[in-house]
Amino acid sequence: MRITLHAVHAEDCPVLRAAVQPTLYASRLGFRFAEAGLTPADADELVPELLAFARRPRTSAEMEAWLEERLGAAKKDGAWWGLKAYAPLHHAPTGAPWSFGLRSSFVAAGTGPSLRGVRWIHRRCGP
Repeated sequence: MRITLHAVHAEDCPVLRAAVQPTLYASRLGFRFAEAGLTPADADELVPELLAFARRPRTSAEMEAWLEERLGAAKKDGAWWGLKAYAPLHHAPTGAPWSFGLRSSFVAAGTGPSLRGVRWIHRRCGP
């Protein structure tokens, strides 16, 4: 499955996210994230704080400023490039329903899937 999936029903999101998590980990915590001098351990440390910050919708500029405070200007761009796809964030409308405007806004996705949901996917879709 490609990372460019744009929409999924909210109830299906946690199970889908669990299924693609290894791909997100491999694709987003390398390249620009690693070039910024960051490691997967840095991501593991940053994500819970980032999600707490994103309990309400935040613009990309707000997220970048938050990362700059923690990591410095040299690392913020690479960190945001990786974390905006790796961390469980949703795009949040910036106006009327389904309006996202020119300035992206992000909000924490919430809790992960239950193991029961993951087992169901395995039984239902597995060999």
